Amino acid sequence: MPAVDPIHAGYTPTEFKPIEPPLDDSEITFIADHFKPGTIIASEGIKVVKHSTEPLDASFYSKKREGGILILPRGASRQDMTATDRLYEYVQRNAPHWYQVVNGYSDYAMRPNGSLVIVTGCDKAADYANASFSNTEDKSHRISLRYTWKPNYDLPWTRHDHADVHWFQPYGDDIISASPNQCVFVRTLRVSLSSISWAKALPPTSRFVSFIVKERSQLQRFQDIIAAWRKTRYREKELHPKIHADCKYYFEPNIIIAQFMLCQFPNANASLVDDLVWCSRAQGGLGTASNIIALVNRVLDAYEVVENRGKSFPLCLHNKFLKP
Repeated sequence: MPAVDPIHAGYTPTEFKPIEPPLDDSEITFIADHFKPGTIIASEGIKVVKHSTEPLDASFYSKKREGGILILPRGASRQDMTATDRLYEYVQRNAPHWYQVVNGYSDYAMRPNGSLVIVTGCDKAADYANASFSNTEDKSHRISLRYTWKPNYDLPWTRHDHADVHWFQPYGDDIISASPNQCVFVRTLRVSLSSISWAKALPPTSRFVSFIVKERSQLQRFQDIIAAWRKTRYREKELHPKIHADCKYYFEPNIIIAQFMLCQFPNANASLVDDLVWCSRAQGGLGTASNIIALVNRVLDAYEVVENRGKSFPLCLHNKFLKP
């Protein structure tokens, strides 16, 4: 959409340029009833007991350390781009500027490399309810929740003392005519810049934080010691309070995968990684360092890095077991 479109007029940066030509309806798939009314999605280890479907009434029990629940009383629609290839050149051309904008053109990057995503699909509902819980192993009882659909804005959850609950319900007469405008799932392409492109877009900070994927060699440890002595790298004691402060840091495996890709092709300017790449290889379990590393290895075994027509296009992954 152009910068003057009412949906975002006045909020786009000066250099904003929409993709040309605009996406056509034929490039987007839409399924109005992808999730049927009364759909309940719960993570592994949560027992679901449905008491009734009209109104929707269900109980949830779990002894797991963490978990999540999503309830779609009226179902949800799904829409996705049929192919994302047309985004490649557009992303390559604009990604450095996007990172400048989200970081306020500052030399202190609040939005680090790999944090930018392009939404290629979403699922929307007219109403929903969700709940999440974590660290319940320290409690003397198990999680026990109950959801009962209620009109207007009334709280549908009971027995939710040890869970974080949310819900949205159209008010009064709007229930029947409400449009599905509440996004419950998104599918994205994660955009990462090479170190050279990043340095050109944003001035480097005075120090850096290195993410260690596997055991450092003796040479690497020596280099880290020298860098800390020269104050170009944080010491471990300095870093600990910074990463355990009140700020929460978002993480997903694609951040690591993208860096492997850029290391393999150092002359590339950017990389794109689809959510499907790691979601299709996830096997459940906890998000421990060993599980994350095993997941990254499974992805690298199943996919190969592809250069799309040189430096004019970002790096992408292609499934080794599918024909191009």
